[in-house]
Amino acid sequence: IAPPPPTEEAEIGSAPSGTGSSLDLSQRDLLLVTIDALRADHVGHLGYPRPVTPELDALASEGASFEAAYTATPHTSYAVTSLMTGKYMRPLLRQGVGRDSETWAEVLRRYGYRTAAFYPPAIFFIDPELFGSFSDTGLGFEYRKVQFAEARQRAQELRKFLSELRDDRRLFVWVHLFEPHEPYESHAAHPFGARAVDRYDSEVAAADQGLGEVV
Repeated sequence: IAPPPPTEEAEIGSAPSGTGSSLDLSQRDLLLVTIDALRADHVGHLGYPRPVTPELDALASEGASFEAAYTATPHTSYAVTSLMTGKYMRPLLRQGVGRDSETWAEVLRRYGYRTAAFYPPAIFFIDPELFGSFSDTGLGFEYRKVQFAEARQRAQELRKFLSELRDDRRLFVWVHLFEPHEPYESHAAHPFGARAVDRYDSEVAAADQGLGEVV
């Protein structure tokens, strides 16, 4: 986290005092949204000319955007598991340490968070012998809604979950949106054309709209 810019009272060039230079999330709810197969070069704030990601662009304008961010591997099952454990793929799977790997959901539950995940079963369709333990435990989330669903339906599921909460524990919620994954289908609300790239952009726009509703 970069230190804050100097205030009018601070002398330019003086060392930061330390206040405001760290990020305290101890009393915050945490929302993680992942969008399957979304290309960085089809995102508006990264230079794509078509207006397919207004919601994502709005978030970027208010927060931090990492222009050089890399997945552990370009495959959903592996990438999500790496993301949720903080481990590279070789020690996670090839060296057999996956079964005793603690996930972010499990860590946060230990510290009193309520955890919920909304994702499609396709997350673990590939190499079930490698991902069986993560699939069986739902990556450690206590509440799981595992089904194929459109982005807007995910927002409705999340609203229902939140409306039924009966305590004020902090939340860690993960929502995985699947639209940009092939096969590409055009959405009537987001018409861009009939080519594959047009249908892909329509899927991205539908996921982006769902992102806005989730947020």
